[in-house]
Amino acid sequence: MTSRDRSNRRSAVPLALAGLALTLAACAEPAPPVWHTDVIADLGAKLGGCAVGDVDERYPGAEIVAVDVDGRVIVAHRDATGTWQHTLAVTLTGEAIQCAIGDLDPRHDGLEIITVGKLEGDEDSPGPGAVHIVRRSGAAWTSELIFEDDALVHAVDIERASHGTDVALVAGYTDIAYHLVYADGGWSAEQLAPVGGDAKSALVIRDDLYAIGCATGALVLLERDGETWTPRTIHRAPSSQARLAIGPDDTVLACRNDGGLTLVGLDGSVTDVYQESDRLRGSVAADLEPESLGLELATVGYSGKITVLRRSDKGWMSEVIGHDPDRLHHLAVGTLDDLGPILVACGYGGRLVLAHR
Repeated sequence: MTSRDRSNRRSAVPLALAGLALTLAACAEPAPPVWHTDVIADLGAKLGGCAVGDVDERYPGAEIVAVDVDGRVIVAHRDATGTWQHTLAVTLTGEAIQCAIGDLDPRHDGLEIITVGKLEGDEDSPGPGAVHIVRRSGAAWTSELIFEDDALVHAVDIERASHGTDVALVAGYTDIAYHLVYADGGWSAEQLAPVGGDAKSALVIRDDLYAIGCATGALVLLERDGETWTPRTIHRAPSSQARLAIGPDDTVLACRNDGGLTLVGLDGSVTDVYQESDRLRGSVAADLEPESLGLELATVGYSGKITVLRRSDKGWMSEVIGHDPDRLHHLAVGTLDDLGPILVACGYGGRLVLAHR
């Protein structure tokens, strides 16, 4: 080999290494997007639940609703400068545990807030449970008691109607699931089926298929055949099924008191995707990062962490995108025009936390 050949070989080595580095960089997974969190309201009392939806026609886009231990229903909106403001809509007579947004009342234009909880006192007090509907009517917010049960009502979801009005699915500590509808000039409660335990969470999968998460650890499907609803337990976990969401690939995303986040197939198959050492209180499956294929998952819990999970070749990979100093009790998902997909967390510290890209 001549000296010139040796020189050419030496110069080729750095070029080859540089090309390899470029190839590896091109094949590497892109960096995950950056999430930011903002405290948009500090409300000073335990917040049980939150939801995102357009409940106040005075302001463009969606508002954020939260409910608290004192029965307050708070609505947060952005003003003309983009600053978050909040309004006390109503104060109910008992603790509101969770809330949802839907179009249940045909007498009212727009969407309403549906709350579940206690008729009087907090969730640990004896006495009946209650479901209220809250709406903006003219110049004021109003509330109406639409259902009273013998014990705490803890779970709520909305079945979206293709025409007409929506239907509320509610359940609680009487172990029975109900439909709530407005018909013939009044509110009616249709008893669907027993669910085999204190109901903590409810999920509309389809108009003929619901899921109920129970304090016993049972995850129960309610299946409709004609006018009959039949319960079927598809999974029994070691602790309470706290929150539910529709997961990817015909699954239910369930979080539990033992800190587990699990995808449960409608056939009963179980995939554990995340674990914390304390209770989880958030189940979200949504297209949070539209530039990536498929759905992302998200959860919160008593650790105070807000966590997003992304699917990869190695399984579900988690990233903590925010943190609250106190226990978190609920996680909601929605969309704001200028921010895209958002997450909203709330909990014992009374703070309403917005996570956005």
